[in-house]
Amino acid sequence: MWSTIYDQKNEYFERTYLNLPQHITIRFAMKFWAMDSWEQDYIQLNFDNINFIDLFDLYWKDYELLPNICGGKEAEVKDILIFGSVPHFGNSLILKIISKLNAKTNDGSFGVREIKLIFSTTPKFAPLCAIIPVQSYKIPNCRCPKGSYDLGFPKTTCNECHPNCASCFGGSDADCYECNEGNYFDGTGCANCHSLCSRCLGPNSNQCLDCFAGFILFEGECVPSECCIFPFTMVNCSNSCLSPCDYSDKTLWDENCYPHCQPEPDTVSDSKDFCHGKFCFV
Repeated sequence: MWSTIYDQKNEYFERTYLNLPQHITIRFAMKFWAMDSWEQDYIQLNFDNINFIDLFDLYWKDYELLPNICGGKEAEVKDILIFGSVPHFGNSLILKIISKLNAKTNDGSFGVREIKLIFSTTPKFAPLCAIIPVQSYKIPNCRCPKGSYDLGFPKTTCNECHPNCASCFGGSDADCYECNEGNYFDGTGCANCHSLCSRCLGPNSNQCLDCFAGFILFEGECVPSECCIFPFTMVNCSNSCLSPCDYSDKTLWDENCYPHCQPEPDTVSDSKDFCHGKFCFV
């Protein structure tokens, strides 16, 4: 849970992490937006009340050709991807993101999303950099594009991330900032989901969060889209198939229309012989 504090020109977001695994390094990745009336405002990133760095200071004129989304005169610069690492010890962390503004917060601000923290027992360095369309101030642009990492010194050499990684600081599946589609973070690195899952919580077929084209999500599993027939409802927004009754109430159902799946007494089959939990008519 984030706590948010505002004043006339500044705001900060604070989160406390407890019971952390043993570590000596925190590697981080996060995305920022610059919104509405901003110009030469900047962000600070704070670990345990120690200011780590003034992350970036942007100048609006560099971005005036980008789209205006939120209604202010300035363009919105979205998904400024920040990478980096910081030494850290202890079993708790207070992460604070501080927005330093030259106008009131209802005129312009920064947003942040997709914060990823990796707690590591190795001192492997992840250089601080940003992937944005033009040069920012006080933080260098990443020398390699997203999906690759730089191990060259002093000459830049861009190496592809492991196939399981969408962004990374090294070449193994344990060096990921974020996982590619069809993979999940297993606590150490990015591992493969079940073959039908495009996003998942784990490797099993009933741990899907989203499905590849041609399949829909039903009670954690990816099933052929044609299996979602009346009285089940297709929800296009979430690419899922929903029962007309609560999943926990499988005692109400129409036995004449949908017979048992043999030999499972608590399931029923539709006309495609796809086994569902018992459902109720509404």
